Amino acid sequence: MNSKAVSRILIVCSANICRSPAGEELLRRQLTESPEFQEIAMDFEISSVGTNAVSGSARCPESISFAGPFSHNASREFGDVDLESFDLILTMERTHRGKIVAENPILRNRLFTLRDAGSLAKHLSGPGLVLDVASKTITLESATKGFEFSPLAAVPDLPESPNARWHWFLAELDAWRGQVPMASDVGEFGENDIPDPHDKDRASHYESFELLETAIFDFSQGLARILTQ
Repeated sequence: MNSKAVSRILIVCSANICRSPAGEELLRRQLTESPEFQEIAMDFEISSVGTNAVSGSARCPESISFAGPFSHNASREFGDVDLESFDLILTMERTHRGKIVAENPILRNRLFTLRDAGSLAKHLSGPGLVLDVASKTITLESATKGFEFSPLAAVPDLPESPNARWHWFLAELDAWRGQVPMASDVGEFGENDIPDPHDKDRASHYESFELLETAIFDFSQGLARILTQ
């Protein structure tokens, strides 16, 4: 009998034929196949949907070429899943996040754009920052360097079990929302989306896929450090 805790993550784009299925496959591999997660007593279930998907639509060939074969080969509609059953929902664009929050305000604290989640996870796990303070690797005094007020002072201690650390991670993602610099390559208006390359050329697809891959790497590496510190 499998006694591991199960954590569920949903990835969302518009049509669920290009960005979100690629993100689903890449994140699944990171959280289930990479060495950092092999010894962690947790299972991760990754799914994807589209806010405007037509159920059963074929997946984008460029996306399949980039991410490899998908676990399921047709798109899924937004209404096909129980959003409240997911611990974390990662969207490709702020408009996707806004749509979900507008219809389900209770989900706000577990909703992030993928790139925001990657930046936050990288910040939380960075040396001399949130994780090191929470795990007592460094003292609060050395982390704050004499500042009288610092958000690090409110960081709760890091729990022991992987499942408790996962929920600590989720709470800290929300707590640090808006306090962490965005990715260095965002546009001048602070856009932190992964653009939709559908019906565009191969170069546009790979520009979006590179942003997606970087965000997933930052997210998974940050999470791995938090779960294994």
